[in-house]
Amino acid sequence: MVLFGEVVTSDGREWLSCTYQNSDLRSNNMHFAYPPFRGTRSECFRAINADHQIVPAEGLDLALIIQGMLNSRTPRWQALRDSSFLKYIFAPVNFIFMPPSSELSGVVVERDLQGQWTGRREAININLSDWRKNKHGLYVSPDQARTFVPYSRYSGKLQDHRLLVTILGEEGAEIFARTIKDARMETSIHDSLITADCLTEPERMGLFFDYNDGGLFLVGNIGLDLVGYAFGKRRIAE
Repeated sequence: MVLFGEVVTSDGREWLSCTYQNSDLRSNNMHFAYPPFRGTRSECFRAINADHQIVPAEGLDLALIIQGMLNSRTPRWQALRDSSFLKYIFAPVNFIFMPPSSELSGVVVERDLQGQWTGRREAININLSDWRKNKHGLYVSPDQARTFVPYSRYSGKLQDHRLLVTILGEEGAEIFARTIKDARMETSIHDSLITADCLTEPERMGLFFDYNDGGLFLVGNIGLDLVGYAFGKRRIAE
C-alpha cells in the first residue's frame, strides 16, 4: 500500500511525501526533495551528492516517484506529471551491453550514484569468476555495484523482467508494472543493442526514463548533453 501526501516543509526546503508499506507490512515514510534537480546527468548527480540532506533516489524510490506522478490524486504529485519533470528522469544506473558474439552475451547493470560515467570509451573487463550467482540466475559482483543479466534470463513478464528487477528491485518492478497498467500506458526497455550484430565491444550507456507519446520507456543513452531531471531522497540519520 502506498499513500502519497502533499508537500512538507522542513529543514528549509520542500519535500514530496510518501508512505509505503512493504511486503513485510512495515511502513516507511519517504521524502523526496522538491523540485527535482535539473541539468545533464552528471550535473544532476553532482548536485545531489553535494547536498548533505539527500541521497540519489534509486531502485524502489524511482518506482514510487513514477507511481506518484502517474496515479496519485494529490495536487503537487499531479503537477509533476503535468509539467516537464517526467520527460526525462535520470536513474543512477548504467547499462553495459555485452556483444552478442561474446560468451557474456547480455547486459551488466552498473550502480553509479555519483554519475561518474563521462561517456568516453574505455576498456571494460568483466570476469565472473568471483561473482555470486543469485536465486534469479544473475551474477552479482563482490562489491554489489554490478549485476550481470545473461541474455538467456533477459525476458519475461514486465514485473518479472530480470533487467527491470535488477534496476528497481522486486517490489519496485511490481509497483512499476502495476503503475503502467493502471495508467493504461505503453512501456518497453530499449534493448536493441543486446542483439545488435554491429556491437563488437562492450558499450556503456546511462539509464533514464523517457515519457512520450503516452508511454514510459527505459532507455540507455550515450549522449552527455541530454537535459533531464533527477530526484534526491531525504537522507536517513545515521
